[in-house]
Amino acid sequence: MTLEEWLGDVQYDESSISIWNRASSTRFGEKVQQPVCDVRGWSLIRMAIPDETEAINFQDGVGQFIAEAIREKIERERTANNEAFYLKSAIESFGFVEVQSGLFEKKEKRGLWITYWIQFNYSVGQGKPTLRIGQDVMSHEDILFAGEIKDLTELKTLFRQIGITNTKEK
Repeated sequence: MTLEEWLGDVQYDESSISIWNRASSTRFGEKVQQPVCDVRGWSLIRMAIPDETEAINFQDGVGQFIAEAIREKIERERTANNEAFYLKSAIESFGFVEVQSGLFEKKEKRGLWITYWIQFNYSVGQGKPTLRIGQDVMSHEDILFAGEIKDLTELKTLFRQIGITNTKEK
């Protein structure tokens, strides 16, 4: 089980002043909620906010905020991982082969053999994927591009500008 699977769709429960995951685990074949954490700090909140109703609402707001932040982070990572997966798939669709983690190569014959290479760097939460694209002709290496790629369209446009052909379109 991953952290994302265990956290599932976390929700804040006002009656228990806790954040719970929503039916992410099973016991005896039935889905069961699990407590993730308690929202603490009542005495400090009470000292800062004298009105009890206002203090209760504030503490509930903190719990709701934390639960929402967890859900947003899970969704952001899920989306980012999908984006990286699709970019890697697009790179492979152009005939590149991953020779080691994050390093792709493709050889083309244009009079001489040209080896194109791509270094694909991506870390969740660290912005857009970055690429370094280069070519090696008779042991002479040139960097053709280095920077962030926003989406598949930008990647395909970049490949066309460089002259890298899509092997599936032939």
